[in-house]
Amino acid sequence: MSAQHPERIAADEPTCGAALALAGAAVLALLVLPGCAFGGSSSGTPGFGGNSDAGADAGGKGGAQGSGNGTGGLHGTGGASGVGTGGATAGGSGGSAATGGSSSTGGTSGAGGAAVGCNVSIQPVSPVFLDGIEAGPGVKVRVRAAAFDPSFPTPTWSWTVTSALSAAAIVPMAIDGTGAVVEFPVATPGAYQIVVRLVGDARCRPGMQVFTAIAPQGPSFTFRTTAAGYPTQETRVRLSGGSMQNFSLDPGVPYSIKPRVAGMQGLMGAYVRVSSPDTTFDIEGNTTHTPVVATLLPLLAYDLLIVPLDPYTEYAPWLISSQPPAAWSQGIDIDQGVRVDGLALAADGTPLANARMILQQATRPSTVGISDATGALHVWTRPGTMSAVVVPPDGAGLPQANVAATNDLGVVLPANGTGLTVTMRWANVAHGALAINVTDSAGAVPQANAQVRVSLQRTLARVGTMTVSTPGANDVMLAASGSFDGNLSTDATGRVSFPALPVGTYDVTVTPPVGSPAALTTTTVTLSSAGLSQTIPLAQKVRLAGSLLPLPAGKAALVTALDAGAGATGTASMSVVGDDGSFALSVAPNRTYELIVRPASGRVFGRAVIAGVEVGPSGATVPTIMLPGGLPFSGLVQDNGMGIGGAFVQVFCVSSAATCADPSVSLAEATTLGDGTYSLILPDPTN
Repeated sequence: MSAQHPERIAADEPTCGAALALAGAAVLALLVLPGCAFGGSSSGTPGFGGNSDAGADAGGKGGAQGSGNGTGGLHGTGGASGVGTGGATAGGSGGSAATGGSSSTGGTSGAGGAAVGCNVSIQPVSPVFLDGIEAGPGVKVRVRAAAFDPSFPTPTWSWTVTSALSAAAIVPMAIDGTGAVVEFPVATPGAYQIVVRLVGDARCRPGMQVFTAIAPQGPSFTFRTTAAGYPTQETRVRLSGGSMQNFSLDPGVPYSIKPRVAGMQGLMGAYVRVSSPDTTFDIEGNTTHTPVVATLLPLLAYDLLIVPLDPYTEYAPWLISSQPPAAWSQGIDIDQGVRVDGLALAADGTPLANARMILQQATRPSTVGISDATGALHVWTRPGTMSAVVVPPDGAGLPQANVAATNDLGVVLPANGTGLTVTMRWANVAHGALAINVTDSAGAVPQANAQVRVSLQRTLARVGTMTVSTPGANDVMLAASGSFDGNLSTDATGRVSFPALPVGTYDVTVTPPVGSPAALTTTTVTLSSAGLSQTIPLAQKVRLAGSLLPLPAGKAALVTALDAGAGATGTASMSVVGDDGSFALSVAPNRTYELIVRPASGRVFGRAVIAGVEVGPSGATVPTIMLPGGLPFSGLVQDNGMGIGGAFVQVFCVSSAATCADPSVSLAEATTLGDGTYSLILPDPTN
C-alpha cells in the first residue's frame, strides 16, 4: 500500500486494462495512467531576494469530494515610467496616461500603469484561500494565471515561487499545456511569493501574490462521507472544535462526459479520469459504449483527463483543469493535437526499431510512438513543457532513457507550435545477459509461472542525449538518465532470460505461482558484462511477532500486516491478539510492512497504524504496541436539515500531520442511522 496512492471510484466499469491498450506497450502503462498495474517485459515581500482492499482490515476505503471556488487574487499594476525631454510626459509604455513634470527642459518622470487591457492576476484554485494554509509534508497549493486581453490568443506563462526561509526557488508543476495552472509544495511555515509573467507580451507586468503558511494548528482528520444519490465529499475537521461534527451534503450536479471527434457527433471511445486537488480519490470510467456519468460539485476545481482508445489512438490525450462547465455534458470536442516526430538511435547512429516513446506534461501523456526500421516514430500531444521516456527495444542492452522537465526546460512544445522533432541517441552502455532460475525452497523443483521482476537499484547518469529541434530555433540538448524495470513469467523449467541488460546491481522480486505456500522472495544480483545465471529458491514465510497493550482492552484485536515493499502483491496477513496481548503473523522475509491494529468491537480505543516495520531473513519482533486512547465522536449527516440515513462516514489522518502514518488507511468508520446520526471512536493523536 502506498501512503500517497489515491482512491479510485469506477464511474462506469474498471478501466485500467482498457486504457493500457492506448500504450501499445504495457511497460509504459504506469506513466500513461498512474495507479494502473505495471507489467511488460521491458522495461516578495521583505525577506525575498529582489487496496488491494486490505481496507476490510483497515476499515475500508472509499472516495470523496470537497467544495469551494477560487476567486480574486492580486494583479500587478504599473509600467515603465516615461522620461520627459521637454514639457509634461505621459506614463509607462502602453499604460494609462500619467501627468509628467512641468519643466520645459525635462520634467519629472510620469507614473506608469499597467498596459490598458492587459492586467495579470493570480487566482487561488486549491485551497480557495491561501492565507492560513497549514504547511506540512504533502501540502500543495494550486493557482491559476489570467490576463485580460493579452496580445496572444493562447498565452504562455512563466512562474517563479520563492520562500522567505529558503534561498532555493520552489519549482512549480504545470498542470495544463500553457502553464496557466500550476501546483507547488508548501512544506514549511512562512511567507511565499508567487510571480507569474506572460511570456512574450511586454505590455503586461508580472502578477504577484504573497501568502503566509502557518504551522499546523493542532490535530485534525479528514472525514469522508458517501451516501446514495450524492457525490462523495470530504471535510477537514480540527479536533479542537469539539467532539461533534455535522455534515451538510451537497447533492452536486450529474455530468455526462461525452468526448467526441471535433466536428463529429459520435461518441469517442476513451478512458476518462476525474480528479481534484481537494480530494484524495479519482473517478474513472470509459466511453467505449456509453458516456461516463459523474456527479460533481460545480464549485470545486477538477482535472478531467481523456485518453482516446482504439480506434482513436492517433488523437492526443486531453486534460483540462477547471470547475466543471455545462459543456462537459453537451459534448467535448477532441482535436488530433500536434504531431511530434522522433528518432531512436544507438550510440553509433544505427536506427533502433521497436523503441517506444511517450511525452508527459504533469498527468497528461502523449500517445505512444513505436519506431520503425529506420528508427522513426511519432506521437500526438499538446502544447506544454514535457518530460520524456524512451524505452529501447527488448534485448538491446540499453536502459530506459528518462528526460526530466522543469517549468521551462524539457521537451517544449509552444502553443500553436508545429514541426517539433526529438532525437534520442543512447550512449555506449555496457550490458550482459541475466538468467534467473526459480525453484522451491529446497532448491530442487523448478517453479513455473512465477513472476520475476528485476529493477536497477540506482539511476544511471547520462545514458544518452535527447536533441529537441524546433523550426527557427537552436537545437536543445537534454541529458537522459537511465533505469530498467522488467517483469517476466518463468517457463516450464522455472527459468526467465533477459538476453541483454545494462550492467549494475538489480533488485529481484519473485512472486510465487498461484496456490504456492511460498513467500514473496526478494534478493539482489550484480550483473557484469560477462553475464550471470542465478538460481533463486523461493523463500518460506517467517514469523512477525509482537504484543499489544493495554490489557484486557487489547484482547481480540485484529492485527493486519500489509506488504509495503517494491513489487508487493497487495496481499495481507492477519492475526487476532491473544489474551496475553501477543500476536504473530506469517509474512515474507526481507520485506517492509505496515501494521494496522483494529481494537475489538466495543473497546473505547482507537485504531493504530505502524509504518516501516522491517522484517529480516528470519523474521522480526516489533516493540510493544500501545493502542491509542479513544475519542468518542458523533454528528449528523444531513441535506437541508433532513438527516440522511445509510451514509457511510470514514475518517483518515491528514498527511501533513507528524502522527499520520498512512493517510489512505481508514482510522474509523460508521454508517448513519435512519435519522442521519453517527458515532465512532477516533484514535487520540496525543497518545
